Amino acid sequence: MAPAWRAARSSGAARRVDARYARGETGKRFGHAIHCGFNRVTSAGVDRTRLVSASIWLSDPKYFAEFNAVWDAWVPAGHAPTRACVQALLMKPGCDVEVAVTALSA
Repeated sequence: MAPAWRAARSSGAARRVDARYARGETGKRFGHAIHCGFNRVTSAGVDRTRLVSASIWLSDPKYFAEFNAVWDAWVPAGHAPTRACVQALLMKPGCDVEVAVTALSA
């Protein structure tokens, strides 16, 4: 028997939502990337308490602590999704963060 989360994903109850690229001061860029992702989640009729997972790509590990501060302020207490954060060479020049989230629809 498939786990409940796999069945929910297979049924289309979960949607992958990608944040767009952000530029500017580091903290503001991270906040903007997360905000864009949140707008896409809410446009699908989902709120932040329904996040299942998040994948974060940072261009440099020096941004990790600053990104975490922005992320922790954004995620509702008690509703942090499973998360992976890795360093990656992002393809758009000047892009330091990319965020993709999966959330369950209502």
